[in-house]
Amino acid sequence: MREGQPFAAPMRLTRSSRRFVVQMVEVGEQTGALDEMLQRLAIMYNDEVEQTADNLATILEPSPDRADGPPWWAASSSAL
Repeated sequence: MREGQPFAAPMRLTRSSRRFVVQMVEVGEQTGALDEMLQRLAIMYNDEVEQTADNLATILEPSPDRADGPPWWAASSSAL
């Protein structure tokens, strides 16, 4: 990326950038609100990470019927 060049242009060339992210950056550039769009994206990604972490924690929590036993991954196959 060079000074004075659009920020979204190199993002469009990479496969790691989601299409809607590039579109939001383009809109931010066109409207002069790039900082606001980047802030919105940061909030959105933060929410996504928090939701994924919550889901993972829920999956890994022991079930109430096994709360006093070993974790599910440590239980023998006969105990399952």
